[in-house]
Amino acid sequence: MDQRQSPKPIILNESDLQTMNYPDFYRSGPMPKAIEFYEEISRIRRDELEIVFPMFCRGPFSIAWALRSLQNCCTDLCRNPDFFHRLMTFITESRITWEKEGRRCLGRDMRRVQLDDDEVDGDIISR
Repeated sequence: MDQRQSPKPIILNESDLQTMNYPDFYRSGPMPKAIEFYEEISRIRRDELEIVFPMFCRGPFSIAWALRSLQNCCTDLCRNPDFFHRLMTFITESRITWEKEGRRCLGRDMRRVQLDDDEVDGDIISR
C-alpha cells in the first residue's frame, strides 16, 4: 500500500503568515512566461481569439487548506479563530489584488470571478 505523506504546510505558524507578501501578478511563479505568451498570441491572433489568463478558481478555504493543511485549519477554527480570520483575510485580499492586476494586464475585464470550494460543500468536513 502506498504510504505517501502529505506535503508540509507552507504556513506552519502565525509568524509565517506575518512574513508573507501578496503574490505578484507579474513576477510570481510562471506568470512572466504566461504574460510573454499572452502578448505573443495577442499580437498574432487578437482579432480572431479572445485571449485571457486561466481562472483562479479556488475559494479562500481551499487556499487556506493548501497553505495550512486541513488538520491545522480545523484546529485553528476552534483554538485560534483570530489567526484563522487573518489567514482568510490575507487570502481574500491576495485574490482581489490578483484579479485587479489581471484586468490591468489584459487592459479589460476578465471573466466573472468564480469561487469553487469542494471542501466546504462535500462530505470531507460534514461527517
